[in-house]
Amino acid sequence: MTGQKPYRIVHYLNQFYAGKGGEAFAGVAPYKVEGSVGPGRLLEQTSNGVLNVVGTVVCGDNRFVEDQHAVEEVMSLIESFHPDGFIAGPAFLAGRYGEACASVSRAVQERLGIPVITGLAPEHPAVERFRRYIPIFRTGTTGADMKNSLPLMGAILVKLLEGTELSVHERGMFFKRGLKQNVVMELNAAERAIRMLLAKHRGEKWQSELPIPEKREGKSSPAGRGKGVQAGLDHGRRPDNKREPGKDALGTLRALVQD
Repeated sequence: MTGQKPYRIVHYLNQFYAGKGGEAFAGVAPYKVEGSVGPGRLLEQTSNGVLNVVGTVVCGDNRFVEDQHAVEEVMSLIESFHPDGFIAGPAFLAGRYGEACASVSRAVQERLGIPVITGLAPEHPAVERFRRYIPIFRTGTTGADMKNSLPLMGAILVKLLEGTELSVHERGMFFKRGLKQNVVMELNAAERAIRMLLAKHRGEKWQSELPIPEKREGKSSPAGRGKGVQAGLDHGRRPDNKREPGKDALGTLRALVQD
């Protein structure tokens, strides 16, 4: 990096990745450490001096999700470092830690207006709730993926700080945010639709402009295989079509299990 100072970065970690301890320390209150801690050192080393972690902010997982004032305390600590950018985690599939990373990243982006990034596994519930608001890097499910994900997150954070446009490949590393952009096309919608229709008719390669939802089929459990479940409404009547005493017009729900 020539003629330019390294970017000042604040890194958010939970008590485990900060080296404080496991569940016994999950209630630790927010605190800050000067410089990088744990994964933050990997971030600095792989950025080749472009990113300087000036401070690390730590909060216990339980403390963050149980204390409604935790976000404000964490934000106050982050602001004290006057950062250029912010990175949280990555948290992979860790439930409480992932919630904290996403929540803090959104708060930093909205209040400080600086580039942020965090990382979560696809199965993490926070992905669906936060992907529209912040960039969430797609990671593996465990900390074993740290050496792969964190350097890539750092490289992308540098581009966000520089205002450089991400490549198609780099954008594919993030969860889709569902944001729409207006683009001027050479052909209007009707002309494009006809071209796609003709290409499909000729057996040629074509691509829809709308994302096709994935169809996921559930798998039956081994215990339920070989048996069929049939459900029907009785409507309070017997086979002879006469209403049984005490049965109302809404009827009852009967489930017949057949071998």
